[in-house]
Amino acid sequence: MMVHDGSMKRSLLIVTEQKKSTTLRYTAFVPLSEGEQSLESRFAEIRGLIDSGSHERAIEKCVELIKVGLEGLRYLQT
Repeated sequence: MMVHDGSMKRSLLIVTEQKKSTTLRYTAFVPLSEGEQSLESRFAEIRGLIDSGSHERAIEKCVELIKVGLEGLRYLQT
């Protein structure tokens, strides 16, 4: 399984910037924006799992990230 972090990051960043530019009181989607749960840290964790051979756990983390990403897109669209 390949992690396509570049295209997902770009998509989320584009939607985030669009939301910021049209909203007076913009608040970031917390599950993807801070600390250990940031997008970068999630990708690093998945990459580490893949590199260590923990493929099933990496798949679980990918599915979790996809779900959170979809929640983030819903959040940004409202």
